[in-house]
Amino acid sequence: MRNYKLERNLEKYINNPRDSTINFNLACDYFEIKQYASSLSYYLRCAELAVDQDLLYESLLCSWNCMAQVGGRPVFERGQILQAVSHSPHRPEAYNALCVWLEFCGDARIPSKEEKYLMMYSYACIGISNILSDKKLKYYNRYDGYFAFLYYKALAGWYIGKKEESEDLFVELAKRSDDKDILLDDRYKISINDTITNLGLQPRIEEK
Repeated sequence: MRNYKLERNLEKYINNPRDSTINFNLACDYFEIKQYASSLSYYLRCAELAVDQDLLYESLLCSWNCMAQVGGRPVFERGQILQAVSHSPHRPEAYNALCVWLEFCGDARIPSKEEKYLMMYSYACIGISNILSDKKLKYYNRYDGYFAFLYYKALAGWYIGKKEESEDLFVELAKRSDDKDILLDDRYKISINDTITNLGLQPRIEEK
């Protein structure tokens, strides 16, 4: 089946290869059809060419997400997120990405569990402190918002000696699980269910 959207954006790129928005749109088109190597190259070009600072920031996050789909290069993944942080340290989205990276890659790259969870706790706290600085993103969809930061703060807190705070946060997340402003994926809710069940803190909450 022909991908007319991709073909149109390729034609635009041929006519204007240094347009950052065209590069970004082309990267998204390739991402949607799971051609991640091509997608990554255009996200990186966008980040290099962009004058729009928000677009540059999002391109860095998308480049991380693109490589995360492939796996096998955790150092590169973290590098892209840290570039986003250094570019816009007062925005929360990249701190959320760092928490996710630590969750899935931290055991392989961080020397000790204590250090991994200290980092996760710190990034969650920084993300919460900057929560009002988030902006609407064009395509990137892995920013999970305020309650994801609370989840990571609760998860990390349990392992770094903040067990009472951790329990309180898990209970709060469980109580508010049905609120419309909590848009947590089921993987978070499953973890919350398991935690509060194992600790005897709260009845199970319903997953979507």
